[in-house]
Amino acid sequence: AMMKMRKFLVGVVRKSASFFLLATALLLPSFLSAEEILIEVDFSKSGNEVQQIAQGSFTGTLPEGCSENFTHWTSSVATSSVLAEDGKQFTRFVVEKLDPAVQFMAPIQNIQIPGFYKMTVSLRVPASEFSVGVREIPAPYTMLWNKKLDFSKEWAEKTFVFSLETPSPSQFGLFFYLNSGITDVSRIKLVKLTKEEYVVLSASSILRPDKSSLNFFRNSRFPLGLQAGWNVGRDFTKGSVGADDLNLGPSGYPSLKIQSDAAISVYSEPFQTSDPLIKNQVSFAYKGAGDWEVSLMQDGKITNSKKFEASESWETEGLKFSVNPVARALCLKFSGNGILHLDSLRAYTGMEAHPYMPAGKAEVALAPVKSEISDTRIQFEDEPPKIKYCVTGDFEAAVLKARTTNLYGKEMNVSDVKLGEVPGEKGKSASGVIDFGVFPDTPYGQFRLEAWVEKDGERISPMNEIVITRLKRPRYWGKDAPHSPFGSHFLASPLTIKTMKAGGVNWARLHDAGTDYIGWFWLEPEKGDWKFRDDEINRYRENKIKIFAQLGTAPKWASYLSKVDTGRNWISYHDHYFQPLSLDDFANYAKTVSARYKGVIDEYFVWNEPWIKAWWGVAYDKTKPGTDGHITSEAPEADFAKLMKTAYQSVKSVDPTIKVSGFNTTSGSSGRNWTKGVFDAGGLDFCDMVDYHFYTPSDTGVPGDHSSAAYNDAIGYILKNAPDFAKPIYMSEGQGTSNGSTGDSCGDGLYKNCLTWKSEENLVLAADKTCRYVLSLLSEKVAKVFLYSAHCYQNMTTIASFIVLLGADGYPHPSLAAYSNMAWHLEDKKFVKVVPVGKNAFAYLFEGKDGTIAVISGTRDGIFAVPDSDDIIVSDLFGNPLQKEEKAEFNGMLIYLSSALPPDKLEELLCR
Repeated sequence: AMMKMRKFLVGVVRKSASFFLLATALLLPSFLSAEEILIEVDFSKSGNEVQQIAQGSFTGTLPEGCSENFTHWTSSVATSSVLAEDGKQFTRFVVEKLDPAVQFMAPIQNIQIPGFYKMTVSLRVPASEFSVGVREIPAPYTMLWNKKLDFSKEWAEKTFVFSLETPSPSQFGLFFYLNSGITDVSRIKLVKLTKEEYVVLSASSILRPDKSSLNFFRNSRFPLGLQAGWNVGRDFTKGSVGADDLNLGPSGYPSLKIQSDAAISVYSEPFQTSDPLIKNQVSFAYKGAGDWEVSLMQDGKITNSKKFEASESWETEGLKFSVNPVARALCLKFSGNGILHLDSLRAYTGMEAHPYMPAGKAEVALAPVKSEISDTRIQFEDEPPKIKYCVTGDFEAAVLKARTTNLYGKEMNVSDVKLGEVPGEKGKSASGVIDFGVFPDTPYGQFRLEAWVEKDGERISPMNEIVITRLKRPRYWGKDAPHSPFGSHFLASPLTIKTMKAGGVNWARLHDAGTDYIGWFWLEPEKGDWKFRDDEINRYRENKIKIFAQLGTAPKWASYLSKVDTGRNWISYHDHYFQPLSLDDFANYAKTVSARYKGVIDEYFVWNEPWIKAWWGVAYDKTKPGTDGHITSEAPEADFAKLMKTAYQSVKSVDPTIKVSGFNTTSGSSGRNWTKGVFDAGGLDFCDMVDYHFYTPSDTGVPGDHSSAAYNDAIGYILKNAPDFAKPIYMSEGQGTSNGSTGDSCGDGLYKNCLTWKSEENLVLAADKTCRYVLSLLSEKVAKVFLYSAHCYQNMTTIASFIVLLGADGYPHPSLAAYSNMAWHLEDKKFVKVVPVGKNAFAYLFEGKDGTIAVISGTRDGIFAVPDSDDIIVSDLFGNPLQKEEKAEFNGMLIYLSSALPPDKLEELLCR
C-alpha cells in the first residue's frame, strides 16, 4: 500500500506543480502513516535521576537514553524536573550558569548517511533559545545538521526536514543545547524519510508562481537600475551598475549597464519555476563589449553556465535548465569585465523558444531618491522619507498603489497615484516620487515599501518592493573616530564602506575581509616583488574608517608550506598561515608595510588565531582530512611570542606611535592555555593592546553572562599575574548569534515579495542579540568590538552564514538599524556600572558627553517599568521614542534611557 501511495504521489507530482502541493496537503498524513522512527525522546515522563558534579554541574531528571554532555568540560550549572501544567507534562530545564554551554545527548541507532530525515520538537522557550542537531559523538564532533529555535512564551511544535549527505563511519547522536534561563521540552522525534517523502515535504515550503505565469521574473527591465533581490558581488570595488537612459533595450526602456575593468559579478533576484519537474529556460537581451558568462544558480550553487561575447548590437542569449525540486530559489549570475547592457529578462517553462514577455501588463521599478548615500538604501533622519517609482508597460487608466510596513509589523497604505495624470508619454513610462513616511511616531528602523499597478480593481503588475533604512546621522559621520569602540570586518567595496559608516561603524579589522589587502602572502608573492593594494586601503580612510590591519600570513617561499607535501596542487585557505621560516623576513615585511602606510594605518594585530594548529602550522600529514593534517610546532605559544616581538620591534622602529596588538587569544580552555603560554614566554612586553576572539549563540546582556566568562578565559591569567596591567583590550573577532563553527544568520531581512520561500528569520531578536553582545563586552570595559563579519554575503539565494549587520544581498539588515542606534547612544560614553532595576532586568549605566545613558537589558522574561520622569527620555531598540502616554516597559528587548542626571542620581531614580 505504501509503495502504491508513493507511486501515485510521484505521478501526480510529475503532472503538475499545483497537484504537487495539493498532494502534500491532502495525502501526506496517510503517506507518512508508517513512519520509521529512529529516536523519540519523551520528556513528559519521569526518567532517570541524575546528579553529575565535575567542572560544571547538573541535577535533575532525564528521559531514558538521554544524558548530559557538558559538566566534564564546562563550568555551566543546570537543573531539570518533570512538571505538569494544564494537563500537559514536560521537563523544565533551568540553566543557572552558562559557561560556555549546556548540552544533552541521546545516541541515534541505525542512522544512514546519505539519508533523509524529519525532526519534530515540541517545546516552550520563554526566556532564551533552544538549538537541536545531529552531531558526531566522538571527536572531531562534526555537526551534520542543526537548527536554532527562537524564544517563545507559548508552546509550539516545530518540524524540520533535512538531508545528511556526507558518509561517515562515526557514531551519531541527537544533541540539544540550552540557553540561560528556563526551557520547557515535551518531545523530540527523529523520523527517517524516503527520498520521495523528503521531496514532497521540502517542496511544500517553496513559493511557486502560477502555471499561467508568462515570466518568472518580477523585474524584467531596469528603468531605475537594480531592484530588490538583485545585488552586485561583494568584491566589487571599481566601475558602475545602473540604468542607462541613453541605451534603450528591446523592451523599449533603459537597459541595465554593468561596467568594470576588473572582474565583476551581478546576481539577479531570486525566482522559481511553476513546475519543478519539467525543463525550463531563461533568456535575456544584451549588448556591450567584453567577455561575459551567465550562470544559473540553485540555492547558491552553479548548475550550468554559458559564455558569450558582447558586441555593439542587441542579441539574445539564454540557458535551458532542469530544477532541483527542493531548491528554495534560483538566480542568474552575470560575470565578466568590460561593458554589458541587459534588458528583456525572461524565465519560463518549456523548451520551445518564445519572444520576450513581462509577467504582467505593467511593471513598477523603485529606487531611493538621490542623496549622498542613496546607493546604500539608507536615509538619514533629516532626509525626506521618499522613494522614486517608474511604471512601464501598459498602464493606461491604471492606478499605482503602495503600502509601507515597518519592523513592528505595522502596515499602512500610501496614497494612490492615478497614472493617467502623471507627466510622461502615455503608454511608455510614468515616474514620480512616493512619500512612505506614514509612521511619524516611529521614524527610525527599516521600512518595506510595496508597490503595484491596478486597473479596474485588478492587479496588472507583479508586486515590487524596496527596503529603506532610516537612521540618525552618526556622531562621527564624515569624521575619524579613533576612540570609538564600534568595529567590524568588511571589504573595501564603496557600497559596504558607506553602509557601515552610516550604521555607526568606525573601524575595520582586515582579516578575511581584506586579508589580501595587507597579508604578506599577497603583498610579496616572490621575494622583493611587492604588490601593494593602496586603492583599497585608501578607500577606508577616504570614508573615515580607521584600520586595524593584520601583520600575518606568509608567502610559500617564506613559510613552512615550502617544506611540506599537502597532497594538493593548489593552495588552501590555511596554507596561507604556515609559520614563517625566517623572523628576519617577517620583520622586513612588517617594516615595509608599516612604513608604506605610516599616517594611514595606526594600529596592527599579529597573525590570526594561532591557537588553532591549522593557523600556525610547521608540518602536514596528508593522510588526515582537512585541517586535521596540520601539525604545529613543539612550543607554539613561545614561537608566537617571538613573532609578536619581531612585529612589535619592527613597527616601532618605523614609528613608535603606531600601536601593535598581541596574544590574539580566545575564550574557553583554548584561550586560557594560549594566554598562559604567550604570557609565560614574555609576550606581554611586546604589545600595546591585547586582543581576543569570542563567539556565542547565547543570550547576553545580563550580569555573569557568557561574555563575562569569555573575558576571564582570555584575559584572566594576565590580570592575575600582572597586577598593574592597564593595556586596552580588544574583542577582535566574534558575534552574538553564532558559536563560531556554524553561522546561524540567514539574511532574509525585511524582504517579502522577492523571496521564493517562507522566511522564519526573527528580525527583531537578531538585532537585539547583536546589540546585547556589544553591550556586554563594553560592560567588561573592552575598548573595541569587531563583529565578524559584514562580508559573508553572496546573493539572496544563498544562506549568509556568519553575516552581521548586512543581509544576504549586502544591503542593510534590521540589525544595522539597531546597531546604529546603540552606537549613537553610547559613542563617547564610558561604562560605569550595572545595577538591578526589576525582576531579571538590569540597567547598564554609561557616562560621558551629553550626560548618562541607561541601557535596560535582562532575561527575555524580565520585567521593569520605567519611572515617569521628565529627567528621562526613553527610546526603543531602533531609537524610536516611547510615547509619554504609553507606559514605557522593558519587554525583553533593549531600551535606552537618556538623562542629563549623573549616573548615581539616575540609578536612584531607576531603583526606587
